[in-house]
Amino acid sequence: MKFFADECLFIATIKALRDAGYQIDSILERNLSGLCDEEIINLCIKENYILITFDNDFSNIFRFPVGSNPGIIFIKIKPATVESANPAILHFLSRNNPEIFSKALTVITKTKIRICK
Repeated sequence: MKFFADECLFIATIKALRDAGYQIDSILERNLSGLCDEEIINLCIKENYILITFDNDFSNIFRFPVGSNPGIIFIKIKPATVESANPAILHFLSRNNPEIFSKALTVITKTKIRICK
């Protein structure tokens, strides 16, 4: 399972995911900052990446229908800090089979996880 970090994801979060053994690429590292949301999701489809983002726009199932892409993990934690986001993301990924969130919209908050298939 490959992940793609939106430009709003913290560099420290990307590093933490790699340190935990996850394969993750990022918009920033590929010098693709400024891509529109459709270009990002098309890149994820083309390269079979699950997108990880803080961007609320990607949670719109009418704009990005569930099943039309490899998957979106939307981190809905306020305030969005490394200290709050990293444990939530790592906890979720370590306790769930990738098939659970593949081709789904997954919303991670401080207290719960919602997966829309």
